Amino acid sequence: MLEKTRQSAAHRCTAFEVRPERAMSYSATHRYGRPISVVIADDHMIVIEGLKSILRNEPDIELVGTALTISALITCLKSTHCDVLVCDYSFESDAEPDGLNLFKRLKREFPDLAIIVLTSHQAVASFVCHVMDTGVFGFLRKSSEEIVRLPRIIRSVRAGDKFMDSDSSAAILQNGIRNTTVVATLSERELEVFRMLGQGMTVTEIAAHTNRSVKTVSTQKLKAMRKFGATSDADLYRIYVETFG
Repeated sequence: MLEKTRQSAAHRCTAFEVRPERAMSYSATHRYGRPISVVIADDHMIVIEGLKSILRNEPDIELVGTALTISALITCLKSTHCDVLVCDYSFESDAEPDGLNLFKRLKREFPDLAIIVLTSHQAVASFVCHVMDTGVFGFLRKSSEEIVRLPRIIRSVRAGDKFMDSDSSAAILQNGIRNTTVVATLSERELEVFRMLGQGMTVTEIAAHTNRSVKTVSTQKLKAMRKFGATSDADLYRIYVETFG
């Protein structure tokens, strides 16, 4: 009977994976009375599987869901209690807005949720402050050696602390000393338009994706081009590749 119940629950929750309960550690019982519930969202299954393996043997952390798309993530969060969300910054080709727009939405709809942002971008100094300003608790590059410390980071943000991997912190410090990068002068919306253009989206697609007018997005694109000194879309794409890799 228990097995049938689990199968039924898994069938209903197709957007994410439900894991069986595990014994709580003393620290989880002492502080929260239950394990820390975690959801992982990334558009690459190999990333999800890698993070699952890191968390697998942590008795005070319970992976309650995974999502490959933003719509699946929202469905998961609405139907499952989650303390900490580990979420990718970019969901390429997703129909829903990602990046800064996503994290603002998450904090608006799930204000008590502690979010750790993952990114594969290398030039993080240009946008990490914008990300942290949305109210997320953690920022971690996928290439960072500190990714293996994810369980400790989850416990830290669950307790209300902020976290940023050491390489990102150093990049911000260096950027703050120089303060010469053009990307840092972009507004939040100009940065998002620049990123989406670099990913191959058209102005019309960005307008639909962000619920803005084509005229507004075109203006933000032109402002970004002027700041970069770009004279064509090809110039802008080259700068995107040099910036974000």
